[in-house]
Amino acid sequence: MTPDLEKTDMKKAKEVLGDKVCLYGNVPSSILVYGTVHDVEKYCRTLIENCAEGGGYILSTECETPWNAKPENVKAIIDTAIEYGQYRR
Repeated sequence: MTPDLEKTDMKKAKEVLGDKVCLYGNVPSSILVYGTVHDVEKYCRTLIENCAEGGGYILSTECETPWNAKPENVKAIIDTAIEYGQYRR
């Protein structure tokens, strides 16, 4: 049985695994297909706020980008990462 990665609590995963492994992803396919650019930006900002501190986080989709994702929503992941996801020293 495949785990439902969309339901993973990324904040909890960062707390438990953050200093041992690099966390990757978890922007849900459903938001890329059915959501708005604003929905994607909001979701990505939350992931960045919950997972980026201390390093070891890569913002991405939960598994793969669905073939029917809205192009503007895929671009919103990139734009949000550029605006809010830069590690600073």
